[in-house]
Amino acid sequence: AAASTVYVTYHCTPIVWAPEGAGTGRITLSKLDPGDIDFSDGAIYTTSEPVYFDGPATGNIAKDPPRLNYYSFAASDGFTRAKYAPNDVRPSPGAYGIEMDTLVTADQQTYRMTFNGFPVSSRPDPVSPVLLGPLASSPVDGDLALGNPVVILTPEDGMPQVLPQGDFASRMEYELDYVLGTVRLGAPGAPADLVQASYWFARALPMVRYNNPPVLTSGRVTPEVGSQFTTYTYTVTYTDTDGLNGTAPTYVRVVIDGTPYSMECVSPGVPIYRNGVEYRYQTKLAPNMSHRYYFEASDGYGYALFHAPSILVSQTSFDAASATSVVSALGQAWKPSVHKNATIAWVTGKRAGKYDTILDNTASTLTVGGLLNADAATQPVVGDQFKVTKSESSLTAFTAPGAIDGPFINDAPYLTDGVIAAAYAIKRGDPVTYMVSYHDSDNDAPADGYPMAWVGGLDWEFNGGITSRIYGDVTLITGDNEAWTPSQFKDQPLTWITGKRVGITDTILDNTSNMLIISGRLDLSITTRPEVSDRFSILQATGTAAAIDYRAAAFVDDTKAFVPDVLAGERIQMVTGSGLGAVFNVAANTAEMLVIAGRQLPTSSDDPAVVATGVASGDSYSIHDFLVGAITLNLNDGGLVSMKFNNSPGWETGQFAGLVIQMMSGTAVWKNYTILDNTADTLYFSQQASVFVNDGVATGDVVRIAGLKMDKKSPGENDYTVAPGVYYTVTIPGLGLG
Repeated sequence: AAASTVYVTYHCTPIVWAPEGAGTGRITLSKLDPGDIDFSDGAIYTTSEPVYFDGPATGNIAKDPPRLNYYSFAASDGFTRAKYAPNDVRPSPGAYGIEMDTLVTADQQTYRMTFNGFPVSSRPDPVSPVLLGPLASSPVDGDLALGNPVVILTPEDGMPQVLPQGDFASRMEYELDYVLGTVRLGAPGAPADLVQASYWFARALPMVRYNNPPVLTSGRVTPEVGSQFTTYTYTVTYTDTDGLNGTAPTYVRVVIDGTPYSMECVSPGVPIYRNGVEYRYQTKLAPNMSHRYYFEASDGYGYALFHAPSILVSQTSFDAASATSVVSALGQAWKPSVHKNATIAWVTGKRAGKYDTILDNTASTLTVGGLLNADAATQPVVGDQFKVTKSESSLTAFTAPGAIDGPFINDAPYLTDGVIAAAYAIKRGDPVTYMVSYHDSDNDAPADGYPMAWVGGLDWEFNGGITSRIYGDVTLITGDNEAWTPSQFKDQPLTWITGKRVGITDTILDNTSNMLIISGRLDLSITTRPEVSDRFSILQATGTAAAIDYRAAAFVDDTKAFVPDVLAGERIQMVTGSGLGAVFNVAANTAEMLVIAGRQLPTSSDDPAVVATGVASGDSYSIHDFLVGAITLNLNDGGLVSMKFNNSPGWETGQFAGLVIQMMSGTAVWKNYTILDNTADTLYFSQQASVFVNDGVATGDVVRIAGLKMDKKSPGENDYTVAPGVYYTVTIPGLGLG
């Protein structure tokens, strides 16, 4: 045993400060794995009981800092005794003192060392000395230095004897334990014995180098856009690796517009900080302004920050073929894909105040959706500053956090005075003008592509809505024979109780009768990925994962009240925005949420990758019907002009007869044409072929059915706050019978 190498990982949690002497002595350890009988490769022994340390009697660590505590390990196989004391945890001495003290005169075997008559850890001195080792003089220069132990035993009416160290072959041998601060004889001493020892003390230097500072990750606020009446939820994950379960925080706070607010742990039971614990704060915010926030935490020794510092652009490049831009920054060490689907906020330069979506990242580059050089007036250049979120940890407090932009307070616009500028009854082919008044108390102009007029008929009307929120990465957990009430777990924490993810808490965005919609991709790390058959707890309930989809998304439309699960198996198509024409499969739905689990034409994939397609909050969608598509133009299809949709829409014959299309791309963009009839994939028109030729309509152009972008009636009007608002109109060439 003496020649063996001993490997020790020392963790102690929770720490309980105890009165002097209450925490000293020997603690029996138990085998962590009772079935482990192979000691040749090491067996782990531990204790689940709290370890009591000598410390502030008041329990107030801030006012009465704890003293440094040492420990050692001892074991025996019945023949030989082994001991291990980790020397590397002892601090360098800062101040010295010498003492030759009487330890005890009693019938004892173990004697407590003292300093000037006081036990080691409670000397009433601001130096707070701790025992380091025996004292001896250097034979060369006489300077004090650590040397061999000096323990003297003086029996009654006997001569003082310097005791040897040993393995307790006789009572004359001893063990000097600088960790516990004791002298232990091979056998109990006699009542009249006098035991003395020489040793030294030192002031402990700061212990911060023995602490792993905590880490904050996944900081966010939801929703990112709302009104003054919206409840905003700030969440962040706190992780600490010191100790068996990690160290609890002394605080976790969100700082909103410069004011700190304490956050609450949402994990039920005893938190396992080593695996990450979610904290949450909810509030309403002042209207008519933008807000900023960041997160901060401490375990009492180290500090953590989740914020958005400003970063300098070192290089830019633009790829027209993929419609992406690459932004590089020196000195970064981002984890791959850590910023995927996140936002880059521009701080300086021509693009200051704008936000772009990050499609992916490497250690020092960000791939951003869109060509940022499309407009020279807003093109970023080398030297510009931008912000992305960053997690930082330190043994010293942070001084200049960078706030994260958001959420953005936006009171919803509203429409009034919707009218048709035509007689109630018109002839087929007569032009029709639609008009509506747009109002916004924040004086925000309509988003690109709005307002719109949806024109339906007897056989069809628009079925869809506008996304108020997009979750680009969600995980779907299907329960095992569950019958939950839809939305009963909305915004509640879920904690895993078995499997690789045990102890980790995730947020439930919403739920159906048998499916949980979890925020985030839970398979990013193979070491914490949940698997089928893993168990979880929600509030007072528990469940088992029967199926898991790691690559899903969710659209929220808070104007809806869908019947839960009635849309499962349907498809939706984006009919406005950068994701125009993208089609997604609906796996499930709640009252306000559409769960997306796959993407259809033009690029099919099990991963919806909604951010990569350009879909954003505020975009409109159609349920079931394909209303957007690239066309193949035929100027003489049986004497009629026809447009075949290339995405196999599967329409019902005649459902769009008499309605109108609007060109969404090409030379004829925003032109409108009246539909004569349709088949499963082709639209037919009554207008002459020359009309389409003169307008420049061509194969490959993108068309939208029934949805018509409106234009400002008076282009100079820009005040949306006053009555009667700003009027928008669109005129179509005519309608069919109906």
